[in-house]
Amino acid sequence: MSPASAIAKQFVGKVVVEGGRTFLESGGIRVELVTDDPASIRELERLRGVPVRITGQQEGARILRARMVPLPESAAEIGPDPDLVELLPLAQNPPAPLKEALASVREHIVGIRPGYRLSGATAEPALVVLTRGLFTADQLHIPRTIGETRIDVQPADPQEQLQGPALLSYWTQLLTGAGEEAAEVAPAIKYQPPKDFHLDECKVHNILCHVGPDAGWKTLEPFLDATAERLTVAMYDFDAPQIVEAMVALGRKNDCQFQLILQEDKTEETEAVADLKKAWRARFAYTPALVHGPDRIFNNSFHTKVAVRDGNAFWLSSGNWSPHSQPIVPEGPQPTIYRLGNREWHVVIRDQQLAAIFEGFIRFDFDTAKAAEAGGEEAAEAPMPDLLVPESFFAEEEAAVVQPAPFEPQEFATSGEAVRVQPLMTPDNYPDAILELIEGAEESLWMQYAYIRGPKLSDKYMSLVKAVAKQMQSKNKDVRVIIDRRNEKPADIQALIALGWEPEKIRLQRTAVHNKGILIDSQIAVVGSQNWSPDGTQYNRDASLILRSPQIAKYFAKVFEFDWNNLAAPVSSVPEITPVIATEGVPTPRGMVRIPWNSWYQES
Repeated sequence: MSPASAIAKQFVGKVVVEGGRTFLESGGIRVELVTDDPASIRELERLRGVPVRITGQQEGARILRARMVPLPESAAEIGPDPDLVELLPLAQNPPAPLKEALASVREHIVGIRPGYRLSGATAEPALVVLTRGLFTADQLHIPRTIGETRIDVQPADPQEQLQGPALLSYWTQLLTGAGEEAAEVAPAIKYQPPKDFHLDECKVHNILCHVGPDAGWKTLEPFLDATAERLTVAMYDFDAPQIVEAMVALGRKNDCQFQLILQEDKTEETEAVADLKKAWRARFAYTPALVHGPDRIFNNSFHTKVAVRDGNAFWLSSGNWSPHSQPIVPEGPQPTIYRLGNREWHVVIRDQQLAAIFEGFIRFDFDTAKAAEAGGEEAAEAPMPDLLVPESFFAEEEAAVVQPAPFEPQEFATSGEAVRVQPLMTPDNYPDAILELIEGAEESLWMQYAYIRGPKLSDKYMSLVKAVAKQMQSKNKDVRVIIDRRNEKPADIQALIALGWEPEKIRLQRTAVHNKGILIDSQIAVVGSQNWSPDGTQYNRDASLILRSPQIAKYFAKVFEFDWNNLAAPVSSVPEITPVIATEGVPTPRGMVRIPWNSWYQES
């Protein structure tokens, strides 16, 4: 039978380009794709490394008249950008003209990696030269192109400054998977889920939604003050003076019980615990969370923000009991309210069944950490260096924010139909439940996070990142992501784009964002504490809620749209500000402010 009369068949595999020829590879078998249509070949080459469906006539080790058949959206695998894969060898061994240009300015150079020149909706693949401080290509006499390769000069973020030339190993792993088999896929934590408490969906009434900084403390204060019998609290940060004072006063005025598990990392928190012990005496049960050392229960953070009151109501939030998460907002007009604190989403729910679930998990974590206390002191982590930030950054931040009126709290489901609410915990059920939500989004997916880190391994976090990429690439879906411009590292933005995220659907918020919220199809809101990082989604202790209510989703969407339209800006290759690592023992330069690493970056 001649090729012309052969029956066309379909074949599925990954596209491989080698030696100027294009192949389809599946199960270790490789066949060459042959076509007379140059456009078809270009389309196939663009999808190298990505699973595709091909139709054509097979003749031995070739498929003739090959053309692509689109895979169903649910089956399409998001792969790394092939243009960046091609740039890897040049990053590892730069072209001679670039080496020569860098040799004379090596004191300013941190390293080279594949990446993008970003400008609004445009992401142009480029060989990125990372500098210590802000420089232009002309200042360093670096060519903007070498042959067909685009060269872009960008300031290295502090993490890249620490890594130096070693930063290329991450990009090699991200783009090729090389080295992943040698990495530790799952941290060696001692967590075992409780057997007596389950994360079942509940139908609840009486849900009070509010946001920060607008109404955080003015809602939390009466919630705490109404305690009659007991408070059971899990917290990451607890150093807001007014909250410490309120809890000390509560301990002195009645005979209720207070149980607290806290990631105690600060001097202020140690002092707060001492004050609480004096006020509550024997009615105060306390233990620090165990998140360091070989016996740690969670990988690096006990990051929950939950307070259960009297076993029948609870407060759950993205925000800590810290000055920035719970600022005091004076009465009256506040045209610059977002100078005062973070964007946070909070809920208070009066429901005995759901409160019992969270109280059970907090007590389980408390008892597990208490039992492990005899294991010795936790290993101290090496301190991160201080950072230098221009003074002008803080003045610009203050002048940029104008809000006509605060967003007020609103109560939902006070009667009538109950709201379906699914509790989520990390490490227990968060990544699987959120992946299902994201993959099921039919019309819209809105996300607001303090940061979204680039994935490291092919784990559940990578699946979440790829699921968002798939939704961004879907037609007629409204996908938007807001990230704090300060907490998000430029390299993470570039890594997300390399995995299929579209830059025009990402904005960086000028004001402080500590939120970890998701809105889906104007029907579902996710409120809680999980940061989008490998640890935050898989190995730390965090708590969230899936609230299936169009009314609640609309409430948070109004806040999200305000932030998107008024407080956020498109991504760029050169961020408005990139901190520089301070040199120990060297005075702070004029015009700069020296700040601790963790006051700029959240790393939980």
